[in-house]
Amino acid sequence: MNNNVDNKTASFIECVGGLIIFHDKILLGLRALDSELYPGVWDVFGGHVESGETLEEALSRECREELDITPKNISCIGTFLEPDPQRNGNRRYHFFKITSWSGPGPRLCGLEHSEIQWYNLDDALRLKLAAPEYRKILRENLTL
Repeated sequence: MNNNVDNKTASFIECVGGLIIFHDKILLGLRALDSELYPGVWDVFGGHVESGETLEEALSRECREELDITPKNISCIGTFLEPDPQRNGNRRYHFFKITSWSGPGPRLCGLEHSEIQWYNLDDALRLKLAAPEYRKILRENLTL
């Protein structure tokens, strides 16, 4: 997948999210309580696609900004629409599985998340997650 997205003409705000997986565990971040979107819930790492950026470029930039890593082995695993567009706007989320990376992280960078933690599938499914679709995506990409 190598899609350039122009948010000015798209009917959706395009976003990317990375499921960072290592030894059957996923890295999740607790969104800061003052976050504009989904405060105080567990989330994957990612964000908005900037004009002229490919989905992969956006994912790489967001991972550098939030975790100080550069994804190396990625694969697209699905797309879903914002479950509450009246509150959060018309957003389309493109999810990628990340199984290897370079850089000094993962480590918490920036202010979007207040903490990060590795979880196995069972524990991750017990968390208050940012979107209901996460449960299906986690089940399809992790094992117990």
